[in-house]
Amino acid sequence: MAKERERSGFGLRRTLGVIALLAALFFSLGLFSYDWGDIGALKSPANSPAMNLIGPLGAHVSFGLFMLFGVGAYVVPLWLTVLGAVLLTDN
Repeated sequence: MAKERERSGFGLRRTLGVIALLAALFFSLGLFSYDWGDIGALKSPANSPAMNLIGPLGAHVSFGLFMLFGVGAYVVPLWLTVLGAVLLTDN
């Protein structure tokens, strides 16, 4: 019974680990391809199409991260990568 409960928890950990790694990839691509001209509040008219590799969503998420953390926003994908690796390992 304990093995069964432990096994189901491992599936959840693996799923969360994959989600964290995918989020790290999303944030990395968005942050490293950020162009301030993609944000309509900063430039009128905004770039069309958006220069961000993730598109307008990536541009706005990157803008929000830069506003919250500044240059420290580049640490967010690194942190998510480490979290995903920890969740994917057995122990």
